Parts: sequence; C-alpha cells; structure tokens
Amino acid sequence: MNNTGHIDDVFNIPALGFDVNGQKKIGRYLLSIDINLDLDITNEDGKIVKTIQDVETRREVSDIKKMIKQIYTNQLNHLEYDFSVGNYFNKSDFEKKFIENPIMRRFANSIVWGVYLEDLLVDCFHYRKEGFYVNSDNEKYDLLDNTKIGIVHPIEITKEEIEKWNRQLKFYNITQPFTQIYLRTVYIPTQKEKDSSFITTYKDKELSISMLLSRLQVLGWKSGQADDNGFYSFLEKDFNDIKAYLHFEGKVIKGKEKESGKVMLKELSFNKKIGEILPRYVSEAWQEVGGIIQYLKYLEGMN
Repeated sequence: MNNTGHIDDVFNIPALGFDVNGQKKIGRYLLSIDINLDLDITNEDGKIVKTIQDVETRREVSDIKKMIKQIYTNQLNHLEYDFSVGNYFNKSDFEKKFIENPIMRRFANSIVWGVYLEDLLVDCFHYRKEGFYVNSDNEKYDLLDNTKIGIVHPIEITKEEIEKWNRQLKFYNITQPFTQIYLRTVYIPTQKEKDSSFITTYKDKELSISMLLSRLQVLGWKSGQADDNGFYSFLEKDFNDIKAYLHFEGKVIKGKEKESGKVMLKELSFNKKIGEILPRYVSEAWQEVGGIIQYLKYLEGMN
C-alpha cells in the first residue's frame, strides 16, 4: 500500500478567501468559519449580524455557503476513497490540506488519523479545534516530520481503542463525516478463505446490474473487460496493487446495463490469496458490495 492520497489537489482546494484563522472580510462585515463549517457574521462594531441588509453582500454570503458545502461534499468523496484503498499523505501535505485550509479542517477534527510505518499502523490521532493533536486517551500528540499519515480502519485497531475513540468523539460532540471507526462493518475471512482468493458470501443474490453498477461506481468500481460480443461478467476495483472482482451470471452489454435486467452474483475474488492481502482491502471490498446489496434490497422492499 504505497499510493499517496489525492495530493494533486492539495494546493488546489479553494479556501474561498478565508485565512488560516477562518476569517474573511466582505465589505464592512467579517465572516468567521468554525470547525463545523458554520458562519458567524459580525459588523464593524464586532456585533453578530443575523440579517445582512445589503442585497449584494447577502447574495455573496449565500454563494459562499453553497461553495463551502460543495467543497466539503467533493472532498468527502475523495476521502472515502482514500479510506477504502488505504492511501497516505506526508505530514507537510496533510497539514497544508487539512490544517491550513479552514474548510478542510473539519475533516482533520472529525476523522481518526493514523501514523504508518510501511503498511503497519503505529499510532492514532485526531485534530482538536483548539489547534493541537490528541491520541485516544485525549493526551496531546506530537506529529513528527517525515510521518506517513492515513485514515485509520477499524480492522487495524482493538475493540478497546475503538471504544476510546467513540467516547472521545461523543464527549466533544464530533460527528464523523462517514462511518469510519464505530459501527463500521468489518469482515474477517475464515482460514479456508485466506487460503483461497475468493469469498462466496453473496453468491446467488439477484440484483439489477444497472443499479448495482451505478452505486458501486461511486466507490471506485467499474465494469469489467467485455468480450468480442460486448458482454462482460464482472465488476472490478483497484485497491492500489490489489484487484477485487465481483463476478455474476447474466448477459450484460457494456453501456446498456439498463436494458440488461438482473444478474445473479457469484463470488467476490482477488488477484492474490486473501491471506496475502491487507485485511483492510478484503474487508472494504466485502463491505462495499454488501452495503449496496442491502440498500438495493431495501429499495425493492419499498416498492
């Protein structure tokens, strides 16, 4: 697992004119963005303003709120992918992206981060809004230079650590942007599965290929290689150097999934023996497919 997180956008994520302290001047008003991305507006006298009388300024503030929400949503999708495949950030890029940018600081505060040596988790931390890092015991944590940082997966830590983080986040009323530590489903393969390259949990599940693909595409899955007649029989996702495949029975034409109806799932397989793969990859591939299956079955029950 040596991929770097979405570093290419580290220097391109807009802060919308807010400085490192989360403040921005608009005319005679001062906008302040907090750790929860809420805006406070004060006038020249330092008094909080609930309603801005000037139409142009009010429209500008409204546009800023919309852009903050859009940036947050876009970056959340990136981070969920980084979490899934175990991408890393170096300390310099991490702090430039998540600490210096007041919009991204929300993620630094609400995600449990890890320090990694190669692919081994060494320590966990998160960022407090007061401006420092803490560990699961709520003690200050020093983030060393040349540190490799990733988003912690619950399969990497003990139940005790999970409970500690859950208590701390609850105490400070911090809501995680996605289900990361507490309540995230993890999959522990059996010894038989570890000695093989496939899992049959979802075998014989019947689903709409169009809906299955559209949902899994958001998580980085794509349709497999088509044969000479344009048909394909699996979906795939790259977990850095590991490939996961979701096989199915049924004739599906690439680009015409809506016309292909339902397919019967077969197995979830990998390009290596499961026992040789990082547990995060196996668990996430299994969890992503299972989550979509559960969601689609729920929709069917609603109709």
